[in-house]
Order: sequence, then C-alpha cells, then structure tokens
Amino acid sequence: MYWFTAALAILLFAVLINKKVCAAAGLSSKGLDFELKIYPFYYALGFTIRGVVRRVPGEGFYVSVNGGRPKKIKRKKRMRLNFFRFTDFKELSASGTIGFEGRPDRSVLVSGALGILLTQIFVLLTRKRSEARIAPDLERSSFALNVEGIISVSPGRLIKEIIKSKGKEKE
Repeated sequence: MYWFTAALAILLFAVLINKKVCAAAGLSSKGLDFELKIYPFYYALGFTIRGVVRRVPGEGFYVSVNGGRPKKIKRKKRMRLNFFRFTDFKELSASGTIGFEGRPDRSVLVSGALGILLTQIFVLLTRKRSEARIAPDLERSSFALNVEGIISVSPGRLIKEIIKSKGKEKE
C-alpha cells in the first residue's frame, strides 16, 4: 500500500512541476520527420524522441520511432475532442522570409498576405494582439518561418473532455 501512495505522490509531483518541451517537424524524402525533446526538470534531466511518419499508397501510414522498425498505424474509431477547451495559447509570434527568384512583386504580395493571415490566426487563438513579421526575399527563392509562443494544456480539462466524449460514444 505504501508503494501505491509513493507512486501517486511522484506522479502528482511530475504533473505539477514545470516542464520544458521542444518540438520540431519537417518534410523529407522519407516522409514527416519529427523530434520531441522533453525536459521534466527544465534542463536537468531530458530525453529525445525522434521519428518518421510516412504514407505508403494503398497501405496506410507507418511510424518509426528512434530508428526502430516501422509499425503500421491502425485506424481506430476517432474520438472527437474540442482541442480549444483544454488548451490555452499565449504570446504567439512569428517571423520569417519568403521569396521567389526573379519575381520580387510576387515575393512582396505573398509575404504581406502570409503575415496578415498568421496575425489573424494568432489573434483568434490568443484573443490578444499578436504579431507576424514575414519579410520578402527579393533576390532568391526561399521560405523560412519561425513561430514562437506558449501553449499550456490543462490535464484536468483534458481528462474531463475524454470522459465527456466516452459518454457520448456509448449513447
């Protein structure tokens, strides 16, 4: 019985302590590459998960984590969760460049449109004034986008949403 209490206390401590999570994703010839770095105690202890998600036509999606053998992703009945009920977005901002070689007019137009679009999306998510600065690259073809912000997920509200959706599935 003591081990159960100790495990519960450690779990509660792990949930309440500040954590840092860094995520990165990119498209490659293999598929979608992703990297997730988790630091439970900021930079004291950390681990990295790397993987590839790829689609094989006619077969479905496969996932390979940390260089392991690819495993097929089985499609299950989808549980519908309202993502915005348990997630808060704070201080979102973006910066970047976009350019089309030999077409400075298109570079300026697309950078302005992308900046306005991202600003509007950030305002919808944060309900505050946010900024997206996309500069045109007038000399070469390029695309770079850096999005920064704070996303907080409430475990309590997440569990509540899962219980709600499970109740709706049974009905």
